[in-house]
Amino acid sequence: MSRSKLYFGFLFTFFFIKINAQQIVVPNSLNKAKDFEFVIQQENENCKDTLSLQNYLKPLLQKQSNAHASLYNALLANGYKKIQDSITRGSKELYLKSIQQAKVTNNKPLIIWTKLNYVKCLYHFRKYPEMLPTLLQILEDIKEIKRETLIFPGDSYKKIGWIMQTLSDYPEAEHYLQLALKHTNPNSAEYASILDTYGINFYKIRNYKKALEQFNKAGSLALKVKDSLRYAKVLGNKAMVYKDQKDYVKAIVLLKEDITISEWLNDSKNTMFASIALGKIYLENKRFSDAEEILRKAEKIAVSKSYLRKSELEIIKLKLELFKNKPNVPEELVAHRRMLVLEDSLQKADGETQIHLLNWQIQKDKYQEKISQTNKLYKKEVFSKKLYSILAVVLILFAVWIYFYQKNKHKREQIIYEEKVKALELKKAEIELALKSTNNDLNNQVAYIKNKNLEIKKLRSEIESIKASSYYYLEKESGKLKALLDSHLMTDQNWVNFKVQFEKENSDFCQKLSEDFPELTDSNLRIIYLQKLGFSTLETSESLGITPDAVKKAKQRLKKRLGKKYETLFELVQN
Repeated sequence: MSRSKLYFGFLFTFFFIKINAQQIVVPNSLNKAKDFEFVIQQENENCKDTLSLQNYLKPLLQKQSNAHASLYNALLANGYKKIQDSITRGSKELYLKSIQQAKVTNNKPLIIWTKLNYVKCLYHFRKYPEMLPTLLQILEDIKEIKRETLIFPGDSYKKIGWIMQTLSDYPEAEHYLQLALKHTNPNSAEYASILDTYGINFYKIRNYKKALEQFNKAGSLALKVKDSLRYAKVLGNKAMVYKDQKDYVKAIVLLKEDITISEWLNDSKNTMFASIALGKIYLENKRFSDAEEILRKAEKIAVSKSYLRKSELEIIKLKLELFKNKPNVPEELVAHRRMLVLEDSLQKADGETQIHLLNWQIQKDKYQEKISQTNKLYKKEVFSKKLYSILAVVLILFAVWIYFYQKNKHKREQIIYEEKVKALELKKAEIELALKSTNNDLNNQVAYIKNKNLEIKKLRSEIESIKASSYYYLEKESGKLKALLDSHLMTDQNWVNFKVQFEKENSDFCQKLSEDFPELTDSNLRIIYLQKLGFSTLETSESLGITPDAVKKAKQRLKKRLGKKYETLFELVQN
């Protein structure tokens, strides 16, 4: 062996080992949706054999947790499905094992994702009856979880939308496709895929205007993100709208472009779907040779995959239509026998009858759920009515109790208030009586005024304390304490009596004032007389029913008016 051959052999071995040595990167803990998404996004679809796939996923098993093991089995099952291009007993066991391990973790998002991962596989291989029980579980589970906690929420809703559309439950499909759009990046290939599927949903219910709107959006976005296959599929879907509208020229152009792109991308399945659609149009337009040629191409793809039997049946039925106009007895007999075989097998898989049965089962399940919800609501309403009745009785009793409590409280507070008013009125009467029963001289007048000042202080204090009490409203309503306070202040009659007595006993002082200070007013004299008797500013203010500041301001105004004579005046007062 030459040295160059040995060298290239060494390089090949080195790169083979290097490639197979690559392994998935796994976080230590899997709790949030982002943790799971990080792992799932690393799914390796390039592994050509099961050993390299197991080696690639090995780090998931090394973590020794049910969450990691669940992902390991789910991704391994996906790899087996792709490598073997079928769902085998082994891959099915792996899918079910991943679901059980997810249930042990009690992680709802993971449980839903593993179930949906399994359903997607069954859907791909047209195992609709097997898919239905797990799908119904998902529809229940997904209602009980916050949307933002789902693993790949946009993709999850899209898959459910696809499946519900296939099962002809178009309202439910629309609901999930709308959710998928809300949770998908609007500038992504995934968003274009959802728009395309959403357009198909409108097409199925014959709303062609909205269908074309969605297809146009999907096509523009597919071009923008350079998703050629999605663009090809959109062209094919638009062609179906034009076909139904009898615009065959547009439909044929779009389907031919769809086939060209799909063949260039080596996507045989999409090539087959577009070819079948084009064959139908050729048949309708009596272009029998073109129809025969394109259907032969489609049939070659359909027979290569067992899960494409429904498409194969569709092709055979089109060929039988073709044979009516272009007879070929041997081929027609073979096609007829094959059609019977396929119809029989599809009765249990993805035939129209089976799909209608599955749709009926879903509608039945939804109806039963509505009945269950209605019963729950009815029981809840009965319970609510009973509860409201009890609460109403309790509230009425409580209101009656509050009424009598407040009534009694009001009585108690009124008694306390009236007693306080009476006590203060008695005290006032005592002071007035004491003055009347004694000689009405100046000393008695001074004592009378000072006693009144004490009562004024008490009253003000009492009014302030009542303001903070619960029965202040009584004072606001009647104002008895305020009236009593006002009655203690120096009235005009009190002032006359006091003035007469004062001037009688201080005649020289009063004469001096009259001669030297004729500008003094009656208001000035009230302050001067009280301060002559030694009353402080506070006592003077209390006697006159004004504030201490008012007394000070009155003296300041007097000072301004008298000028230099002011000092002489108050020297006289003090002496």
